[in-house]
Amino acid sequence: MSADTPVWYALQVFHHKENALRQHLEGKGVRCFLPMRYAEHTDTEGRTRRILVPAIHNLLFVQCGQGEEPALAETLQASPYASRVYTKTDGCWCDIGSAEMAELRAASDPDFQGTLFVEAGFAATRRGTPVCVVRGPLKGLKGKLVRYRKRSYVVLIAASIGILVHVPKWYCHPLKADTGIPHQQEKKPETSHAEQKHPCKQPGAPQ
Repeated sequence: MSADTPVWYALQVFHHKENALRQHLEGKGVRCFLPMRYAEHTDTEGRTRRILVPAIHNLLFVQCGQGEEPALAETLQASPYASRVYTKTDGCWCDIGSAEMAELRAASDPDFQGTLFVEAGFAATRRGTPVCVVRGPLKGLKGKLVRYRKRSYVVLIAASIGILVHVPKWYCHPLKADTGIPHQQEKKPETSHAEQKHPCKQPGAPQ
């Protein structure tokens, strides 16, 4: 990652003030992202309409330039809304790269139907296959394809949350291990008649 590339940090916001903190920080020039979802709201006259609400309470993402963490910490400390930055096991702030954040923002689009927001621990323990989405509006998205409640989801994890995005499994291609490249079934090389009668196994090949 370049020294000039900004990173993102996840904040735990207290007392359900994530939207108020977002507005406060944006007023200070801090770029923020608050995952939203649609919910039905009934007004005092009994009319129901869809409105955008935070997808998960007490969570807010903020962008920070490399080396500007002390200034961000001061801004957060001076804010009237209490929060803390999620940290790693070594105590350092848990940073999220720009590319990873772009995928998370795309997956959090409130117009997508069936997206689930869960605890990161729950998402991490779901067994699945690393895939790349090759069709549809989320083409290029990489994650873990899992089966949950009889539906297929691509799982993304950032800080304390897991995002399960409903994607048909035929929109996904499995990834080769450790490469991130979509796996394509390779044709087996043709063998001679003699080789077919007496195949030669390479050392370490599966029996």
